[in-house]
Amino acid sequence: MNSLIRKRSQKIGKIKSLYFYPFKSLKGVPCSTLELTEFGVGFRGIIDRQYALIEKSNGNDYFQTISFKTESKLILVNVSIINDKELALSAKGMETIVLREPIDDSQRVSVNLCGMKTEAKLCNPMVADWFKTYLDYERPLRIACFSKNAEAFRKPIDVPLYRKYIAKSDKISFQDCSHLLVINENSFKDFQVRFPSIQKQSIMIFRQNVVISYAEPWIEDKEMSNIEINHCELTYFLPCPRCQGICVNVENGEMDPQRNNLISLGKFRPKFLHSPTFGVYYMFNFIFLNIYNIFKYAINKNQLSSMGRFCNMKPLIILGAKLI
Repeated sequence: MNSLIRKRSQKIGKIKSLYFYPFKSLKGVPCSTLELTEFGVGFRGIIDRQYALIEKSNGNDYFQTISFKTESKLILVNVSIINDKELALSAKGMETIVLREPIDDSQRVSVNLCGMKTEAKLCNPMVADWFKTYLDYERPLRIACFSKNAEAFRKPIDVPLYRKYIAKSDKISFQDCSHLLVINENSFKDFQVRFPSIQKQSIMIFRQNVVISYAEPWIEDKEMSNIEINHCELTYFLPCPRCQGICVNVENGEMDPQRNNLISLGKFRPKFLHSPTFGVYYMFNFIFLNIYNIFKYAINKNQLSSMGRFCNMKPLIILGAKLI
């Protein structure tokens, strides 16, 4: 099986950069390596989108997430990883504050995101007050920390056409849809050529985990099914439907009221769930776990330069696998 699959793969591009978002809606952290966990990518022991800003939902017994799509200044908050249990948060006009993962995992709250709920731990309210001051927010805020021991987990977004790509055991933290998002650098460059107003925009408006350099722009729409990175197969999930989030300027934190980026993208891109698409969502498929002793591998920018296109296979998700 090993030799058969390897012969049917081919080199398609290079990894240009990797990004990680410890706190949902805040600035991303560039990194050289991404660990793969059962809940998504990770870095130095922290899961992608492990933390989220929340508030109590009116008339309900659960909390609702708050994102930069409504509070655009959040995208200017810098995040530094101190260790696998602590983050340092900083922003203009604010003193740096440390966010620690709660030790007690027995008291959890229900958090709703994209219509799906998960259980989370509540963090130190002093850090939530820091955000309340920074945003000049009127209502009380709290910070949720995703609980790896929760009894109720969020699933990848359930779209009937793509349901076959989801295993019953698949879980995600506070990501919108899936384990990770991949975009093609040359697709972004083509977007800039088509619309001069995009030329000054940062690729970070798309909040990707992996940027690849693939010779042809938009080839990911039809050619990137399952892909292999460092002997680990990533399973194609669905195209990424875009929203007003790409209209937030990552340099000044301002939302474009005209939504020009989204309108421009919609003029030539195919639509999914009524929104123009850019980028591809993937789930993890540890198909070579036993063959390659894959626990030794991770997505590494420096050591890895190629990716291989795979034939479509039935996903094989191994729970609890972490590449270090």
